[in-house]
Amino acid sequence: MKILFIYPDFVSTGKDRHGMYNHGIGLLSAVLKKEGHEVALLHIIKPITKNKFTDHLNRQQPDIVAFSATTNLYKYVKDWSKWTKEHSEAIVICGGIHPTLVPEEVIKEKSIDAVCIREGEYSLAEFCKYIDNNIDNKHINGIWLKEDGKIYKGEPRPLSNLDELPFPDKSIFDYRNLTLGSEGCGIFMASKGCPYNCTYCCNETLRKSTNTSGQPYVRFKSVDYIIAEIEDELTKYPFINVIGFDDDILPLKIDWFEEFVKQYKRNIHLPMACNLRPNLATKERFKLLKEAGCIQIAMGIEAGNDFIRNTILKRNLSLEQIINAYSLCEEAGIKMFAYNMIGLPFENVSTMLETIKLNAQVKIDMCQASIFYPYPKTELYELCRRENLITNRYGKFRNFFTDTPLNFTLIERCQIRFIQRYFRVLVIVYCFIFSLPEKTSKVCVKIYDSFLSSRITAVLICPVLLIIHQAIMSTKMTNKAGRWILRNILENPNQSRKLKKSSNLKKTE
Repeated sequence: MKILFIYPDFVSTGKDRHGMYNHGIGLLSAVLKKEGHEVALLHIIKPITKNKFTDHLNRQQPDIVAFSATTNLYKYVKDWSKWTKEHSEAIVICGGIHPTLVPEEVIKEKSIDAVCIREGEYSLAEFCKYIDNNIDNKHINGIWLKEDGKIYKGEPRPLSNLDELPFPDKSIFDYRNLTLGSEGCGIFMASKGCPYNCTYCCNETLRKSTNTSGQPYVRFKSVDYIIAEIEDELTKYPFINVIGFDDDILPLKIDWFEEFVKQYKRNIHLPMACNLRPNLATKERFKLLKEAGCIQIAMGIEAGNDFIRNTILKRNLSLEQIINAYSLCEEAGIKMFAYNMIGLPFENVSTMLETIKLNAQVKIDMCQASIFYPYPKTELYELCRRENLITNRYGKFRNFFTDTPLNFTLIERCQIRFIQRYFRVLVIVYCFIFSLPEKTSKVCVKIYDSFLSSRITAVLICPVLLIIHQAIMSTKMTNKAGRWILRNILENPNQSRKLKKSSNLKKTE
């Protein structure tokens, strides 16, 4: 059979973006190919016209069209599934995080025949056998199937042993020319799952509804397996000169990570980057990260205000833990990346400025600020729903960088959009202010806080700066120029040069 994956991948902004690798699709493709199926991918990195979409369908002539859907992009998937049914006889199945959380919503769509829930590697393979008339059972684990007006709800499939899965199939992607691939970065995951229960994340819902069948919810590949996977990819893609790990927390299990570092140093010996949680930032972990050649660590600050961070988000992170984590990062000479959110429930400009100032205080190298979006089946979504915070703008944004779906005033919405667009610049300004003599710094902070919080600024200055930002992002040339200025002039250039030198040394050793 021929399976066509359709992957909508335009949640981020920027005209110079070339799309990201999808771990789930890579694994699904590897399993299906092992079963003898033919696999193709339509990787959509910007909205597509109906004619282009149907032309692709006509060329591929698939038996099954498999959509991957996030909440923000599900509205596009609904349209595309209708186009598929209008121009093809293919069976339509939809998987990904949104169908997993709200399968009852997705299966109601007339143009969607089935829903794949949670990890779908073996579920989709079994579904293909059913469509190919190799099995008669309509109750397929991990699949909700709709036939003749009746829905057959398969039980949750037990979690798989990660070492029993084939290496992901990256050949169906234009891997060399993806956003990170074009920078020489290979992307991997050594684990699945996260042990924490932040309110904005669906992790707790997934854990409670998962059939673990003796497997730990948070699973790691064996060190031998992940090293072999990296070696295999380096053979196939010699352009890779840095390794990126998308695991929620790569150094979560210290014994596993110790063995990983030993083998990584011996067999791979390339610069690497990964994610870490601030409460797990210890000297022992940073020693190992440094030994492995880690050049960048991403950690979540999320919110600078204690009430927002720990009561609303339930991050359970003290200010001291965050400062200590980034201090250890700086001591190790590892580049620091911070995740942040603004526009959270009960936030105001003052609490958002606390987030900016905390980024400046820890002297962050790079950061991302997203606008909070309440996702289904999360604790914070339920809080927003109970408090009537969600407006009719919900479901209209294709990413979490556009606008807030919460019931902030027009002025507050303008301030949120402005702070998100200029977050990194604002952090740089506060860094400069904090470097001034103490008395001068305190006065400048008060003046700058007042300026950013002012209604006059929100009404007269923020809209103009938002227009300027939109103009910069509107073309590839201005987008690249803006990013270059930000990274090489406004951000910490000495740190960047030091890390680049360190990376080059690693590659020549």
